[in-house]
Amino acid sequence: MTTEWDDIWTPAAWWGELDTTMQGVRTRLGNLAVSAFGESVRPAATTFLEAWRGYADESVEICAGVAEALTTMAVDVDRTDAEVAQAFEGLDGSVGEAR
Repeated sequence: MTTEWDDIWTPAAWWGELDTTMQGVRTRLGNLAVSAFGESVRPAATTFLEAWRGYADESVEICAGVAEALTTMAVDVDRTDAEVAQAFEGLDGSVGEAR
């Protein structure tokens, strides 16, 4: 099985972009005031906004965590590939002159 770099880096970037988007959603929901609603719907609007602000907060944390995990994995894979390449180069030098 072969892993292409885009298979790791692209989803990491997407999750990072989603994190940024959700931060914007969280900010916009945080800026909404229930005072624009009629008194009869303010309690429902308050409940709705509080719930969705919470969902946005959770989403920011999830997206940031997934982006970080994928990026960490990509860095680890890159480091491992470099170490293995270096080890193979060392083997090549130990079997004699290049032909």
